[in-house]
This record gives sequence, structure tokens and C-alpha cells, in this order.
Amino acid sequence: MKTVLRIIICLALLVGVVTLAPEAFTDTSDIKVDFNTTTDTSPLPVYIEKGISINGIDLSGKTKSQAVELLEAYYENIADGRLEIRAGSNFYSRTYRELGYSWDYKAQLDSALSLGQSVGTIRKYKALSDMHAGQMAMEGTDDLSQNQLLALVSSIADKCRTEPIDSTLTRENKQFIVTRGRKGFRLDQIETYQRILEALDGFPKYAKVTAKTEVVEQTVSYEMLSAVKDLLGTCTTYVNGSDDRAWNVELGASHFDGLLLMPGESCSASLQMEERTQENGYKMAGQYVDGQSVDTWGGGICQVSSTLYQALLQAEIQIDERHNHSLTVKYLDPSLDAAISWGVKDMRFTNDQEYPIYIESWVDKNRNCTFNIYGCETRPAGRTIEYVSVIDEERYDPDIPVMSDEYPVGYEKKSGQNHPFVRSHMDKIVYMNGEEISRETIHWDTYESSPAKLIIGTNTTMPPYVPETTAAGQ
Repeated sequence: MKTVLRIIICLALLVGVVTLAPEAFTDTSDIKVDFNTTTDTSPLPVYIEKGISINGIDLSGKTKSQAVELLEAYYENIADGRLEIRAGSNFYSRTYRELGYSWDYKAQLDSALSLGQSVGTIRKYKALSDMHAGQMAMEGTDDLSQNQLLALVSSIADKCRTEPIDSTLTRENKQFIVTRGRKGFRLDQIETYQRILEALDGFPKYAKVTAKTEVVEQTVSYEMLSAVKDLLGTCTTYVNGSDDRAWNVELGASHFDGLLLMPGESCSASLQMEERTQENGYKMAGQYVDGQSVDTWGGGICQVSSTLYQALLQAEIQIDERHNHSLTVKYLDPSLDAAISWGVKDMRFTNDQEYPIYIESWVDKNRNCTFNIYGCETRPAGRTIEYVSVIDEERYDPDIPVMSDEYPVGYEKKSGQNHPFVRSHMDKIVYMNGEEISRETIHWDTYESSPAKLIIGTNTTMPPYVPETTAAGQ
């Protein structure tokens, strides 16, 4: 029986081998297999791997278009945020969009998508490992336009700036009237800009900022002007000469009336009275030029500067520049005068006091030119000062004879003034309760001589000149 079974199995195997032999043993040595290619033609995945986020937005399993929609909505929401700035009583508001808010997430999104296409690679494995370690939270970039932000701050500064208005001082009916001004207001742009940058950190829905503001003080305050009430110095001189000369003195003095000088401020007497021209209202009158009296525009104007000079000395105001005349003058003793000449000589002074000084000046109908210097008296009670002219040398030269055929023999008449040669100085004397406590020489001066002319008649064809007799001699 066993023998029969073995025979049957052997026959079955033999039939199988004969059936498969033609294909199983075909020669395949000419067939080459490329193991670097694949027959898988399915498209690469276009979704983002799980666990990847941009700006805190989970993009797991999202396509590119879905991710873009989410990110755009995110940034659009930020762009609708608002910056609010309060500057004093003013309020300014702008959306981030209005301030040039912009964003960019393209590079981050491309990176997120590429991780999903790195199938079976070491790159994907490394990325996913980082992701699971919490390192795949990416951030896009966004910012405001710096230029637009700076322009906003500058615009606010311009709108809210308020210029200070100085208080004013006038004198009416021998009384001072002080009118209050106001302080100014301005924006500190640098500090305000820094505050805005700090408030915008993270772009909150509402960024509220209080601008840094500063008070702009008045140059002339009510308190300073209120201190001006005391007469510190005064001087009056008589205006001689022609009406045109008197006109020039009155016009020149009018330029100083109401002049206010704050502490530290200076004044040029020549500039204050403007150039002496016909266009500026001056007339032709006698004036000393190179030791001679000649008619010039504004002749007599030196009497204004000299009278002012003496009033300033009485007030003990700092004198910066002063010159004496070439010849002595009638209205003040030698060394007490102060000559000016446009572009050549000036009388300049500076308010070196702690308080403002106010100048009052006029020429009255009797030809008296007066200057008053007002301020705040800080000198001790009982202290008085005096400025005196001290003549060190004086010499009159004889009149110069001038023969003239226009007059008969015997005619003699003096023409012009005989100005002496003078060397002098001015002393300042200080008294306390009437007793002299100090004496100081302020300056030395030299005045040229200018003898008068003696006109002598020489015409023999005319009847001899007979001097007029006085009533007493008749």
C-alpha cells in the first residue's frame, strides 16, 4: 500500500514540473531592473503636518489656501487696531492700517508646507522631532511705517503747539499798567515717539499714549514787570538852537519812550534812533563834524544820547560804549556827554540789573528833553550818587580875524562860537546819608579848540562903519 502511494505522488509532481518548465526556466539574463525609480505617480501631500503653527495659529492639516485665509484674517484683525494719543486737551486716533501697518508670512508658510512634502526623508524626521519638542511655532513679520509714525508725531506737535504771549508794561497818567500774557505749550517729540513705540509692542487692540508735553515760559512775565515801579535815574537838558534841531531831538527821544529792556538785554542808541535821513523824518541842523559845526541830517541828535547817558549813569546801568564830542557842548559839562555818529560812534548799554528797566522820554513845549529810567530799586536806603565834571586843563585860543570886502572899514563882528581846548574827566561820587564814602574816575576826555571868527570890514568905497550906540550913551 505504501508503495502505491509513493508512485501516485511521484507521478503528480512529474506532471507539474512538465507543465511549468517552459516559463519557469526562461532565460532572463537580458532584463535590467532600475531600483532608483518608482512606479508611484500619486501627487505629493499639500497639507501641513500636525503640530505646526504660525503666530500661534494651529495650521495642522491645513492646505496652503486654508492657511493663507487664516493668516490674512489674523493680520487684518491686527491692522484694525488703534493708536490713541492724548496731547494736553487734544485727542488723536489712528488705526494701524492708517499708519502703514504691513505683514509678511510667506517664508514661514513655505517652510510649513515643505515639511509635509518631505515624505520618508531624514529631513522630515528631524523637523517632526523638533516640532514635538515644541520648536515649530513660527512667527511672521509685521511692522508700522516709521516715516508715517514720525509724520504723525510731527503733525500733532504742530497742531498742539501754543506760542507764549509776553506780558506787557505801559505807563499812563504816571502809573504803570501790567497786562498778563500766557505761557506756551509744546510737544516733546522724541519722548512722545518713544512712548508710542513702547505702547505698540505686541500691537494691542488699543494702544493708548499720553504725549510728553512741556510748558514754554514767557520771556516777559507778569511777575517781572510788576517789579518795575521805582525811578532809578533821571536827567533833563535844555534844547537850544533852531527849530529843526529841536525837531530832531524830539524825534530821536521818541524812539526810546516805552523801551523795555529785560535783564541781560542790550541797546544801541544809534540804532534805536534809526539812521538820520530825510526818509526817517530827520531835518537838517547843525552838528559837529571834524571839529566844525556843519548842517547835517539829524543835527542835534547827540543831545538825545547824552541826556540818556546821564540818566543811565544815575540808574547805575552798565555802559558798554561811550564817546565824547570833538568840541564841548552847551547842554552838558565836559565829560558828561555821549556823542553818536552813524557807523562811527555809538552809545551802547546793557541792563545788568536783576529786573527789567523801562525808559520814559519826551521833549516838552519849553524845549526840555527828559529821560527817566524805571526799575526795581535794590540799592540801600540813604545811598545817593553824583557824577561831576572835573576840568584838568582849559585854554581858549584867540579869535581868527577874517578880512572881508563885503563890509566897510571899521566893521567887526564875531562869527561862531569859541570852543576851548579842554582836558577833563568824570568822577562818580557815592554818598551814604549825605556823607561821601567813595569817589571813582570813570573816564578822561579831550576836546579840541575851535576859535570863533572875527569878521573885519575892509571895503574903503563904503561909508565908514559907525557902531550902534546904546540908549544910555545917547
